[in-house]
Amino acid sequence: MKPASGYYISKNYNNPFTASSKAKLDAEVILKEYGYLNLGLSPSTINNYLGTFRTFVSNLIGIIRMPVGKIVLFQFPQHNLGWKFKLAKLKRNKTVILIHDINYLRFKRKNDLKYLKHADYLICHNNKMKEWLVKEGINKEGRISCLELFDYIAKPTVSEIPIPEFDKKNIRIAFVGNLAKSAFLNQCHFDFIKLKLFGIKGDNLNFGKGVEYSGCYHPEDLHKHLDSNFGLIWDGDSTENNDGILGEYLRYISPHKLSMYLSAGLPVIVSEESAVADFVKDHKIGITINSLQEIESKLLSLSEEDYHHIKNNVSPIRKKVLEGYFLKKALKEMSTKISED
Repeated sequence: MKPASGYYISKNYNNPFTASSKAKLDAEVILKEYGYLNLGLSPSTINNYLGTFRTFVSNLIGIIRMPVGKIVLFQFPQHNLGWKFKLAKLKRNKTVILIHDINYLRFKRKNDLKYLKHADYLICHNNKMKEWLVKEGINKEGRISCLELFDYIAKPTVSEIPIPEFDKKNIRIAFVGNLAKSAFLNQCHFDFIKLKLFGIKGDNLNFGKGVEYSGCYHPEDLHKHLDSNFGLIWDGDSTENNDGILGEYLRYISPHKLSMYLSAGLPVIVSEESAVADFVKDHKIGITINSLQEIESKLLSLSEEDYHHIKNNVSPIRKKVLEGYFLKKALKEMSTKISED
């Protein structure tokens, strides 16, 4: 039997409708494909106290089965990481942290940083996040790999999702996320395009002209309902720039919704200030904007040929996202460097 490439401990994910749960569940699928062995119970999505109990049991089994002198990967952040992390170190394992979020960047919770500082290896979002980590003295530059994008495991994985024709009289843009925290939506007003909102609807939203609520769907099915020409990535309190805590966070992360849009074959619209702007421009898979007010003029200036060129560029990235290419690439780079120790 081939030895495991590494180990991890699965858990229960309370809400599969959130990007956090979906990204971690997908990572477990990819880890298993790459040859990692789950030390605990299989993953589950029970949204009550039984789910909490299942995570406790999975952690307990994982501790009992903790290997010695191997590679153990932890998805971050997670509750009760401390004792599992310490035991992995005590048993002389190489500890790897796959970063999904850094709450210190959003909420200045310094407790997050201690795990990042003591891990043997980090897998972060992109070069902007890597530069921040190095600047903070969290890890040496040579011990950090970048995903570039999160992967997004979805079905169908072969056939393209139908995308409407690019009609300047009926341009549709999808926005997916936690709508209650997307304060900028109250300021949106469009004359020539339609912004379709997907996600859990908050009571604090008052939609302007050209903005409509289109429902909330399970992440495995969402891409079938987008029915749009572009997917929008924007956050913060304003339509003018990415201000506020969440807007500032976009300068360091590769948003999971970017991968979701790409998995559906959608070109994207991203902030020029975001960490993923360079990726979008380098691969010519969308447009960048400085404010939401620029969207209409930029889209109306696109020809049908321009749009199809952008859409065609999405296809190879879509294939990689659906196949788990980006995490597998980071794992391979990390494994090579650890083997050189």
